[in-house]
Amino acid sequence: MGIRKVIALGLLAGLLVPTLAAAASEESPTGLAALRDKLADRGLTLHLSYIGELYAVAAGGLHRQTAYLDNISLTLGFDLGKAIGWRGATLYFYGMSLQGRNPSLAVGDVQGVSNIGAFPTSKLYEAWIEQSLFGDRLSLLAGLYDLNSEFAVIESSGVFLNSSQAIDPAFAKSGPNGPSIFPNTTLGFRARYSPDRRFYLQSVVLNGVAGDPDHPSGTRIELRKSDGVLVAAEAGWVFWRSGKAPLRLNRRRTVRVYEKPEHGGKLALGLWTYTAKFAPVFRSPGAPQPPPIGGDHGLYVLFSHTVLADDDNPERHMSVFARLGAANRKVNRLDAYLGAGVVFDGPFTGRSNDVAGLAFAVVRNGRDYMETRRLGGERTDLAEWDLESTYRARLSSWLSVQPDVQFVVHPNTNPTVASALGVDLRVSASF
Repeated sequence: MGIRKVIALGLLAGLLVPTLAAAASEESPTGLAALRDKLADRGLTLHLSYIGELYAVAAGGLHRQTAYLDNISLTLGFDLGKAIGWRGATLYFYGMSLQGRNPSLAVGDVQGVSNIGAFPTSKLYEAWIEQSLFGDRLSLLAGLYDLNSEFAVIESSGVFLNSSQAIDPAFAKSGPNGPSIFPNTTLGFRARYSPDRRFYLQSVVLNGVAGDPDHPSGTRIELRKSDGVLVAAEAGWVFWRSGKAPLRLNRRRTVRVYEKPEHGGKLALGLWTYTAKFAPVFRSPGAPQPPPIGGDHGLYVLFSHTVLADDDNPERHMSVFARLGAANRKVNRLDAYLGAGVVFDGPFTGRSNDVAGLAFAVVRNGRDYMETRRLGGERTDLAEWDLESTYRARLSSWLSVQPDVQFVVHPNTNPTVASALGVDLRVSASF
């Protein structure tokens, strides 16, 4: 057994022992929930989770493979108002351990068929402090920060396993090592302003290089002047309709949008840019290396909307979403992305906690990249497609099982690699 598993099991045992002891006492009949409530009263929130995947490449791709990978994570949140009287302040730590082989190494795709697939390592992933001001209308955050925890987020698309359904690859593949997202984060400062429940504006400034491209293991923060910074901003509008106002879906049926914002809809626009210069994508064969150029920037647009499938049961609803992304083709291989899908919460009677979904994602090579490959005598396809079907069955309050099927067309836009069929079984446990 590897050292990371030993550490993870030790953490789990350290949590379970006092929990079982509390569960045996008359004062704490609910065990873990009671322990968590007691800690929360003192300002501490603790969360331990385990995600394991068994992934098999059933056809196509680079080669057939069945592999197991997992992600063990532990988060600690401190409400400093409850702990020491510092009102509106929160301290947050997030550690994780990644193990197993990334399925994309067998599929050969560019988007990432598993959103936990990465180089095996253990690291401190996030560590930040946040201060809320003016009745939570303004929030300031500083530290080791995952941009994708608040930027480019579509809540309903989170059920899918392909990485492109979390953040568009035109942005995710930008810069020398991607932005500050899974699996590499860096230091940054984020400000968010929300005057009411409907509108928000947020911006973040991060070091231009997340982690160390040459050393992917561990937590690495190296601040160099040549890295520059990444600046991103997002403006969003959260909307919903009253349950008393029906929205006609078709001629036979009317449905109503749930009144909660998280079950309503969102429209957002994001912009991002790097201040550093990078080598241009276009290179003529035999010509000297061109000098670095600026202009690594892009944008994304998000849309999601939810309608009730059952007026008497608001937990059953259908969500549709779409995501567009674009990046400067002069300095990025991928210059455009489109993804969309539909998600059904409570797809069957009696299974209101289950989630089913269908989605697609397509990413396109930029013209400069295509021309460079052509001049070099190499063939390449224009785009890679991913089609995904998933079903997450919630077996209990802490355990879920999720079968998932993905079909990748033109993996990595390489015409010599056959389209791949991948089958995934994910198990998630949360404590």
